[in-house]
Amino acid sequence: MEQAIELIGQAVELDNGGQLEQALAAYKKGLGCLLLQLKCEKNPLTRDVIKVHASKYMERTEEIQQFLQNQFDPPHQQGADMLPADVLRLLSEEQREAGLHTLLAELLGACRTIGTTLRDGGYGLGSAGSSNAFGDQQLDVDLQTDAVVFDALRSAGNVYVAASEENPIETSCGGR
Repeated sequence: MEQAIELIGQAVELDNGGQLEQALAAYKKGLGCLLLQLKCEKNPLTRDVIKVHASKYMERTEEIQQFLQNQFDPPHQQGADMLPADVLRLLSEEQREAGLHTLLAELLGACRTIGTTLRDGGYGLGSAGSSNAFGDQQLDVDLQTDAVVFDALRSAGNVYVAASEENPIETSCGGR
């Protein structure tokens, strides 16, 4: 049991550190140990605890596996076609004709870009030396992520104007 706890602990650390491939391997080894312990355990209460933990870590292992598979073998669609089918089904024909699916796809791409850049340490966390209209000090990360979102809004082609906390003045996005 100690080996399972140690391996799962390592997996969680690697996972929290963004080292997903190594975390996946550690989760799998730790789960193997947990399941072996479950097989040998006689105490029903201990078995229940092991089942709960194993289930939680199996779920996370599957999430990481799916993420890595999509990262290294991304869908071949582009733009709005990259939206998950479940999201597309929620949109009415009128919403699709208005280009909402394109806007959502662009915003999803912006979120991916921001998340990846944040994880990789690509945005500065220092002060930008300015304040927004609400008096809050602006950080470099605020301004840089704001720019990514505005680029996505412009790329969608259907947003006329936009504003944000960092830039509360309506800015043209060139849409209809």
